[in-house]
Amino acid sequence: MILLDADVLLSFNLSAARVPTLPSLLTRQYGLVTVPDLHQQPDYAGCTVPELLAQISRQMSLGDAVQAVQIEKYEPTATCLLSWNAKHFLGKLVIAVLTPEEWLKRRRNRKQARGIK
Repeated sequence: MILLDADVLLSFNLSAARVPTLPSLLTRQYGLVTVPDLHQQPDYAGCTVPELLAQISRQMSLGDAVQAVQIEKYEPTATCLLSWNAKHFLGKLVIAVLTPEEWLKRRRNRKQARGIK
């Protein structure tokens, strides 16, 4: 048995193009079963497996990949992602990524620019 998260660990040593082939490669080569079963459950946390693998190929953890896919889906209404681990997402999302401290600083600066206390 192999979890999708195991694909993440292996993905750091592969080219981005090979990452989407990991589940089937591990099944064929080692007889492992992927959990969740990609045929019976083609999505995970509201994301399709190909969407997740595309993000994982950018060297993201499974949890970060789920967030990235969700952000892409809802991006028209989002202005930024607040994360204590903003560095994990830098250059990998369609929106700005800020730490809470950075966001508060930007907010204060905008208020000051408008003369609001």
